[in-house]
Amino acid sequence: MRSSLLVAAALVIAYPLHAQVQVDTTPAGALIDQAMNHSEVMANLQYLADAIGPRLTGSAAARKANDWTASKFQGYGLTATLEPWNFGVTWERGPIQVRLLEPFPRQITGHSWAWTAGTNGKTLVGTVMRANFSTPESLRSA
Repeated sequence: MRSSLLVAAALVIAYPLHAQVQVDTTPAGALIDQAMNHSEVMANLQYLADAIGPRLTGSAAARKANDWTASKFQGYGLTATLEPWNFGVTWERGPIQVRLLEPFPRQITGHSWAWTAGTNGKTLVGTVMRANFSTPESLRSA
């Protein structure tokens, strides 16, 4: 009997919820149509990835991507402006040559850290250090 009363009470409470106003989904359909049939997302992504390519903050490629994106936004009728800000060292990955001289000559593959100042072509000499960066723990101890 008690469970029957609970069910009846739930139905009485739920009935007014059923009588709510119907929602017009036409605008949502228009948005879905735009996204599915008129989207430029993939073409824009392809241009950013393939034509402009990788870009670190402060790089010439980042500036080119920013300018292109602002231009695209303006072409879509949006207001787009680029605000200046100082990031520090600008950086582009360039060629690197590392050669071990002792105990026997050997070419070594080298990579520079992002956003580090370059040598302006100056040859540097230093001690070779072995670093193990294979695990998160090894990075913490570096």
